[in-house]
Amino acid sequence: MKIKRICEFCNKEFWVFPSDNKRRQIKYCSRKCYGQSHRTRIKKFCKNCNKEFFAKPFNIKRSKGKYCSNKCFNIHRKKGEIRICKQCRKSFYIRPYVIHHKNWGMYCSRKCARVDNALKGKEHFNWKGGISFEPYSPLFNQQLKDRIRVRDNFICQLCGVPELECDKRLSIHHIDYNKKNCEKNNLISLCNHCNSKVNFNRPKWQAYFESKILQGVL
Repeated sequence: MKIKRICEFCNKEFWVFPSDNKRRQIKYCSRKCYGQSHRTRIKKFCKNCNKEFFAKPFNIKRSKGKYCSNKCFNIHRKKGEIRICKQCRKSFYIRPYVIHHKNWGMYCSRKCARVDNALKGKEHFNWKGGISFEPYSPLFNQQLKDRIRVRDNFICQLCGVPELECDKRLSIHHIDYNKKNCEKNNLISLCNHCNSKVNFNRPKWQAYFESKILQGVL
């Protein structure tokens, strides 16, 4: 028994044997429609020079047909931006596919990447005078930490994960990054992941948590 198909070019109904359709999916009612569909072109605008051109439908389906020529394709692929190396502070050029990648395009060479990752202590560009080695205040004891966890209902105040779903107990974070300031309004419960996260871009997170305290959310 034949099965009904719709021609992709002229939208005309036609019938085919199931065995023929199984061997190769038949999309056109005749050779004429097949030929005309491959000769038709769709108007497009070049992604590089904005010039009008015509592309084949099957190329557009394969995510092609974006450029009017190979020359425009190569020019657009080479477009990038100038950045400053994180280690040596020299300007360098990066390709377009690197621009939106979080961990790429930070160094001008592998040498600078290795040197920057090897620097420690005073030699590192992010050195802040050794404040991470300063001792905590005697008031910052286990009893105080437990009171803060109870106040926060044993829930991370950034991502909302409960302590029961964490690998270990919630960390108590100093909002102003001052280890000696143990006021309750300066302490907050965070999971291990969020506690590491807020150590970067500190002014942003300090302002974020302070605004929540003023709003009475924490």
